[in-house]
Amino acid sequence: MLKTRWLWLVCLVLLWPAVSRAQLSVVLSAEKSNFLLYEPLTLSVKVTNISDDPISLANEGGRSWLTFLIQTADRRKVRAETPIQTEPIVLPPGRSKVLSVNITPHYAIRESGQYAVQASVELSGQRSFLTDGLVLNVGRGEVVWTKSYVEGGTQRVVSLIRFTDMKDTSLYLRVEEPRENLVFTTFKLGRMISFTNPEVRIDSFRNIHILHPVGARLYRYTQTDPNGQLIQQEDRETGATPLTLRTLEDGRVEFVGGKKMTPETKRPKLSELQQGL
Repeated sequence: MLKTRWLWLVCLVLLWPAVSRAQLSVVLSAEKSNFLLYEPLTLSVKVTNISDDPISLANEGGRSWLTFLIQTADRRKVRAETPIQTEPIVLPPGRSKVLSVNITPHYAIRESGQYAVQASVELSGQRSFLTDGLVLNVGRGEVVWTKSYVEGGTQRVVSLIRFTDMKDTSLYLRVEEPRENLVFTTFKLGRMISFTNPEVRIDSFRNIHILHPVGARLYRYTQTDPNGQLIQQEDRETGATPLTLRTLEDGRVEFVGGKKMTPETKRPKLSELQQGL
C-alpha cells in the first residue's frame, strides 16, 4: 500500500508542470440581460492565458473549442442546432482574446423565460474551462402591427414588435414563416415613442418600408429586403412638409417630407446604445 501511494505521488509531481502551464481565465458577459425572443443574443467571451507558456486553442474532429451550456429556469438543457465556427488562436502568456458570439442561430431558444448560460473553452488534450453562469431573460414583446402574405407557396408573416428592456422601449421588425418554424430576422429598428404608431408599406418587390418616431420631432425610415435584411436607414426631423411613405405607380415606395439631417444638425456620434436609439 505504501509503495502504491508513493508511485501515485511521483506521477502527480511529474504531471503537475504540464497542468499548471495550461491555465486559462474565461469570463462570459453581455451588454444587457433582457432580450426579445429571436433577436441576436450576442455574448462576449474573454479568454486570458494566465500561464507562463503560449496556449493553443484549436478545433478538433469538427468540434469547436468554444461551446455554450444553456439551461432553462427548470433546468432543461437547450439543445445545440448548428456548431459555432471559431478560428484557432494562440495566446501568448498574459494575453487575452475577446470573442463576440451571437448564440441565437446556434441554440434552440424557442420560448420566453429565464436562461442560465455558461461558456466552455476546451483545451486540446487536457481539460475544459467553464465560466460562471450568466442569467438572461427572454421576452415575447407586444405585436403592434402584422401582415401576412403567400411567398413561394408558404405563408410569410411580417410583424412590428414593441419590447421594453428595463426603462427603454424599442421597436423590432420580425420576418418569419411560422408553419416552417423559420425566423428570418428579428431586427431592432430603434427606440419607440408611444404617442405615434409606425407607418408600414410593403412594395411590389416585397421590400419592407417602416417610418416611426425615435425622439421629439425626429423620425427614422428603414427599408429592408423581403427577409428583413437592412437596405437603407435614415433619420429626418419634422419640417414644412409632412413625413410620410408614398407608394408610386410602379409599386415602389419612397420616403418624402421632413427635414434631412445635416452634419450641423446631427447629434454627436455616439453608439446606438448610448443614444437609446
